[in-house]
This record gives sequence, C-alpha cells and structure tokens, in this order.
Amino acid sequence: MPSTTYQILRDAIRDKLLTVTNFQEVHRFPKLEFEGYPAVCIEPADLESDWETNSELQRTYAFNVFIYYETKMSGNDTALDRLYNTIDLVLDAFDEDQTLTGISLPVGNDILTINPSNQGWEGLADNEVIQSKVLLTIKISTDIS
Repeated sequence: MPSTTYQILRDAIRDKLLTVTNFQEVHRFPKLEFEGYPAVCIEPADLESDWETNSELQRTYAFNVFIYYETKMSGNDTALDRLYNTIDLVLDAFDEDQTLTGISLPVGNDILTINPSNQGWEGLADNEVIQSKVLLTIKISTDIS
C-alpha cells in the first residue's frame, strides 16, 4: 500500500531529527518511558485545507514533536539547559531545510514552507522528566487538476 502524505512527512521529520542531535530514541508514535535521553516522539496534530484556485489546494499539516530530557541524574538546571539547546538545534534544522530535502511526495504535491515553533515545556513524572513541544507546520500545495 502506498504511503500517505502524513506518513511520508512523519518519516521525513524522523529522518531529519536523527541527523539533528544526539537523540537516544526517536519514535513515530506517543511514548512516555525511555531507556535513554534526550528522546523524541512525533505525533500528528492538525490538518487544515484552503482552496487557492479551482485546481490548487493548500494543506497545512501540523506535527507535535515532543522532546524529553531526564532531570533525576543531571538536575533541573542542567536538564533545562540541555533541553533548550536541543530545542534550538531542532528549530534550526527545520528552518535551514524548508523543503525537507530528499522527500518524495505524491505527484502534484509540493512543500511551500515549514514553520517550527516551540510551545513551551513542563515537568512530568514527579519532575523526573521534562518535556518540550515543538510544533511543526508544513504547508503543501496540491494540484488537483
């Protein structure tokens, strides 16, 4: 069965994240227990569509990229500094590759923009893990003629 646009984008995001930093784990699905940190999970968040012309549809695919860092061994200050550094690396990677180089979307689909933004952080599991959410919005032009 051919991959859907969501699957293709999710896998391209995963591939990009694998090149960004020293993630110990990268998952394409939600997960809360990890064997190594930093860890990351990719989840679809939203999909919006807007007609530009009679034959062109623009879709904005959104993904949540959750980044996890442990605090138990390193302490809160060190973990938070490392988390901020990791967030910057992730944001920079997608800012610098606005078309996800090498991606092969279905015919008639082209990436217009990628907009990464940080959505804050919070403590989890009695503050033994901190989590940050990076929202990736990917605008795609689809020719339906």
